Amino acid sequence: MSTTIDVSVVPTRQNSHSEKCHFIPCDINFDGEANVSDFFNTTISRSTEAEQQIETETLTAVFRGRPLKGIEISIPSGYTGIVVKDPVTRTTDDEDRCIIATHSFDRFNFWNLDKVPTSDDLLQKGFQWVDIASALHRPIVDDTTEDLSQRSIKGQ
Repeated sequence: MSTTIDVSVVPTRQNSHSEKCHFIPCDINFDGEANVSDFFNTTISRSTEAEQQIETETLTAVFRGRPLKGIEISIPSGYTGIVVKDPVTRTTDDEDRCIIATHSFDRFNFWNLDKVPTSDDLLQKGFQWVDIASALHRPIVDDTTEDLSQRSIKGQ
């Protein structure tokens, strides 16, 4: 089975709506559009970590009686988030798929149950890997390499 994504109809970030995307920790057995803004309200609270004196914004919400805590995450530079739709129902897993990108976004709200998201969450670790992979695959400039190796030999 192969999967292709048609991104020809995705609006660019400049032309896209300012709608919110949410990544919530549950399965929702519904594939249609939902009036999220009327039924999923969030509040923002600011807190300062005592040790590092860093002010953070934490989002809070309730979904079907369960408390959620979240943060806003930006998509890494050079990437675009997309929302996709599969217009055809498959009868077997062996059929090829062509899914259509319907919206684009550059940030979204990431939610956890009962605890504030941290850099230890798998999703955030995945985004950290984007920066690590970029550094690993960046071309090496010979002048810089020689300069660094000479400094390490001289103990600088």
